[in-house]
This record gives sequence, structure tokens and C-alpha cells, in this order.
Amino acid sequence: MSHRIAHALCILSTMVLTATSAAAAPCAARGTPDATATNSKVCLSCHDGVLARNVPHTSFRGARVTSYRGHGAHPINVDYALVFVHKSSRFHSPASLDSRIKLAKGKITCTTCHNLGSTEKKALVMSNLKSRLCLSCHNL
Repeated sequence: MSHRIAHALCILSTMVLTATSAAAAPCAARGTPDATATNSKVCLSCHDGVLARNVPHTSFRGARVTSYRGHGAHPINVDYALVFVHKSSRFHSPASLDSRIKLAKGKITCTTCHNLGSTEKKALVMSNLKSRLCLSCHNL
């Protein structure tokens, strides 16, 4: 499959997710999965090595951990505010995050760092030159 077709399918999947996330809100109140959990699942459903580059992921302490080509691992579906409370010296306050960094109902998801409409490398929400994107959350 060509990169253009895969990218178009990815955009379509995201549009469907966005359109259904409002409808999923009542499900969250009933304790059923909502768009927050679905957000990353949509990404990972294609990033399995068949339609798009494989993004290996495993579960760890209730969160999924993704890794990409030896660039380390990053948890997804994790409540950022909760992490900040427990490790405030290592993270910036949720209120101070750059407006381009989106938390889905307070959780880190694939779209926290990636945006299909971005012109940055790897569809990042902002440049990661000198680790700028990473250091927006991480206080090293």
C-alpha cells in the first residue's frame, strides 16, 4: 500500500474517532471504554507493520507502553496529572504545557505528541529539535 493511501486511511480513521468521541461520552459515565482509550487503539490498529510502520506496544501497570525503532519507550493512556502529582520534580505542571500538546481527558495518548495535519517530522505536534517536544512535559 502506498504511503499516500495509508496516510489517507489514517486521516479517515481519525475523523471517525473525532466524530464519535462526543457520542462516546455517555459510555464513559457508565464505565465503558470511551474515546480516550480508543484514541491510541485507532493508531495502533494500523501501526502494526501491515498498513503502517510497526509501533510495538505492551501493557505495563495498566498502561500501554510504545516503543519505536530503538528510540525508547513511552507510556500511553496514562493520567498526566496523576503522574505529575507523584513525580512533580520530573514533570512540568499540566497547566504549563504548550497548547499544541493535547491530553485526551487528561491522559497521554498517541495524539498528545502526534498530529496528522502537522508538517513536522513524524507528524509531531511541534519540533523536537534539541528535545523541545519531550522537554515540554519532562523536566530532566
